[in-house]
Amino acid sequence: MTIAGGQPYDEPERLPMSLRQLTKRLSVSQRVVLLNRVSFGFGMLFQADSSIYYGEKALLLAEENHLSLEMAKAHNNIGLAMQQLGVHAEAIREFELGTSIARRVGDKELIGRLSYGIGHSYYMMRLYKKGVSQQLNTLHHALKNNLLANTPIVYNDLGLMYMAQKKLDSSRYYFAKNLVMAARTNNEFMLMMANKNLGRVLLLKGLEREGQIYIWKSIEIATKSKVQHIRNSVTLSYECLAEYENTRKNYSKSIYYAKKALEVAQKFNATEDIYDVSKILYEASKALGNTDQALSYLELNQRTYEMMHERLETVNQQALENRLQIARQRLDIGILREEGKSSRQQSLWITVGLIVSVIVGLWMFGLYRLVGNQKNQIDSNNLILEQKVLERTHELEEAYLELKSAVTKGQTMERKLIAADIHDNLGGILSSVAIGMELIDQTGLSNRERQMLKNIKNQISDAYDEIRLLSHNLRPEILEKEGIKVALNRMVQRVTLLHKLEVFLDVCYTRVLPKAVEFNVYAIVTELLNNVLKHSGASKVIISLRENRNGVLVLKVEDDGRGLGNYAHTTKGDGMGIRNIQDRVDQINAIMTHSSISGRTVFSIDIP
Repeated sequence: MTIAGGQPYDEPERLPMSLRQLTKRLSVSQRVVLLNRVSFGFGMLFQADSSIYYGEKALLLAEENHLSLEMAKAHNNIGLAMQQLGVHAEAIREFELGTSIARRVGDKELIGRLSYGIGHSYYMMRLYKKGVSQQLNTLHHALKNNLLANTPIVYNDLGLMYMAQKKLDSSRYYFAKNLVMAARTNNEFMLMMANKNLGRVLLLKGLEREGQIYIWKSIEIATKSKVQHIRNSVTLSYECLAEYENTRKNYSKSIYYAKKALEVAQKFNATEDIYDVSKILYEASKALGNTDQALSYLELNQRTYEMMHERLETVNQQALENRLQIARQRLDIGILREEGKSSRQQSLWITVGLIVSVIVGLWMFGLYRLVGNQKNQIDSNNLILEQKVLERTHELEEAYLELKSAVTKGQTMERKLIAADIHDNLGGILSSVAIGMELIDQTGLSNRERQMLKNIKNQISDAYDEIRLLSHNLRPEILEKEGIKVALNRMVQRVTLLHKLEVFLDVCYTRVLPKAVEFNVYAIVTELLNNVLKHSGASKVIISLRENRNGVLVLKVEDDGRGLGNYAHTTKGDGMGIRNIQDRVDQINAIMTHSSISGRTVFSIDIP
């Protein structure tokens, strides 16, 4: 994970060996609870990077194991750390994610804490109206659910936001409520803050004596506290006194209080406090004419600001204001170093140049981002469109295969019905006629009449054989029962027995063929043999069905007849020609080629 500006979070120091060994003995839920507590602990020590590191680990483990309450707590810890880093938009996002989960599990206390976090981030972003509305909702939730321990910090935020809007009476009211509730709930930190903030409001209202009493009370509470972060907060009280004396142009006292605040802030590396105090010291020193001292404080203020700025998101609503502030500070340093050497006109041009540079830079950056976003959107739309085309193509292919399968099944069923009708009806009629012919009394018939009767009987027998063959070809039972190899072998035996034609069969393959493929192969061989018998005048036929090196099944029928020209007429009329064979080839997605050279005709069909 990265912080604003692209800086990666460094992995914090390893946990003590005893603690790492302990985590191995814990269950998953216990490990998540421990990680969340470690994250919260680092947050209390103001080590935001470490807090985020362990918070992310807790969140990941909780999500994997569906531990909703611990997920909400992890979001809260990460949000608090984001606030410390000053990336408040990200903090709000974490708090909102945590709130939605906490509402599902019904943890009212956690809902209150997350709601306060959202309101406090609005305050830090100077969105006071949103902040006041959010914190009033938080206060209502706390009072409704008797969560009194949560109320002091909410009263404090409301007071600060009203004070920022110069609504001092409302601010004083909420700070006074904060003081009462902090004392009632024994909240030492908020008791110190309530005294400090109430004193500050009274000073702003011109009640100097009462205001200083409250501020000195806050200093007393902080210095006597045994809690480190409360002792650190004495900086805020001294800063408040320094700021007040600075507005009264009592610069010596202002510097005195500001130095005490700076001493504590530097001791505990409180960056934001160093920034605020160094600014007061710069203004007071400059007012007293102490140029060198003012320069050193201004440089400290600038360094501190740049440290803070590195941890903020690079793109937000305050980007232009922040860069202009840096430009003004650098300009002030140049003025102090070269005082008297530069004219006001030069300073004006420098300022204008900086402003124009910043504006142009922001405009170019925004344009670059816009173009990049548009390109990404176009690429995304193209990918979506390509995916839809692929899906639709796949659907059409599946529909085609289903339709093709249905047609094949229908044809098979229709052939069976026709074969049964021919065999049972027409075959039965011919059998009856043959029996009737046998019953005819030949006594008294002439030799010519007897010869005619014999011819009729032979014709009836030939017709019956043709019907049996046609019925068999339409519904080859042996193909269904014993497969293509046996069926082809029987066909070759029958043709060799009945006709003066040598037929050689070579079948060799290992894969299992679908029934539809076997039937079409059988039908193709039957039609090619019939064409050879009727039209080619061949004496020898070679039939092979073999699998080549590429796994393609190749059916090849070769004869030594008169050539392919004798097949042409079979594409019309009886429907048993090349066109019918091509239809069957298409049904099994095969490829057919044929050639006729020097009386040798070859049909080759590749079946994938």
